[in-house]
Amino acid sequence: MTEKQAMLSTADNPWNPFTNFNEWYAFDVVHGYNSCGVLDSFARTSDALSDADNSLEISNAIDEIMKVDPLHRFIKVIKDGEHFVFVTSLTKPAN
Repeated sequence: MTEKQAMLSTADNPWNPFTNFNEWYAFDVVHGYNSCGVLDSFARTSDALSDADNSLEISNAIDEIMKVDPLHRFIKVIKDGEHFVFVTSLTKPAN
């Protein structure tokens, strides 16, 4: 079983941060998004945590970023094995 990983991106970035990181990063920087810095300010990762716990912290931090993003520019890219899922909005479950 492979561990799911998540990365922060923007809706207009045409590059996948998992497969084309250099191109993705260049686009991100040129457009002034600073996604890595934004994620760093939200995620509470640590060398004391396991890789799985750090991955969960990153995923949760991305969810928080998306919740407070007034322009809805940030998205979550999830790698699940060889498959990628692009999450563009978080919805609350119906009661």
